[in-house]
Amino acid sequence: MRLLSLLLLLLITGCAGTPPIDTSGVNDALIPADALAHPTELRGSSVLWGGVIIDTANLRRETRLEVLAYPLDGDQLPDPEAAPLRRFIAYYPGYLEAADYRSGRLVTVRGRLAGTRSGPVGEATYHFPVVEVERIHLWTSSPARAVEPQFHIGIGVLFGH
Repeated sequence: MRLLSLLLLLLITGCAGTPPIDTSGVNDALIPADALAHPTELRGSSVLWGGVIIDTANLRRETRLEVLAYPLDGDQLPDPEAAPLRRFIAYYPGYLEAADYRSGRLVTVRGRLAGTRSGPVGEATYHFPVVEVERIHLWTSSPARAVEPQFHIGIGVLFGH
């Protein structure tokens, strides 16, 4: 019984996530809409944003990610089941493999606000807040979330046609 309790404790502890990016100095109340509303006043502010990658482009000295922002949970994981906050552009200094940072992947970035930029989304002109990335975390395809263990006992019966 002690062995089972120990294994259960290790399982629960192993599932508990720790935030991958240091948040000291981050303005966690700041969302992309705020950055658009006050681009001059908020320039240089440190933010921690995440979401779903829409597009990745490798430029001469940096990689540009277009991200649809979502709220972050306690582990800094974007929650795509929540209402989206709006898109933002993240510039990473250097090369990121576009095959890894492809459309649909979840990403969390820490960086400094660097103003705004206009660009197309479909046939419309869209205004993006811009983040200069200091740290980036690419989430696995199906990130493990901490869950409470569940035990099921039952009898299964299969019937054929």
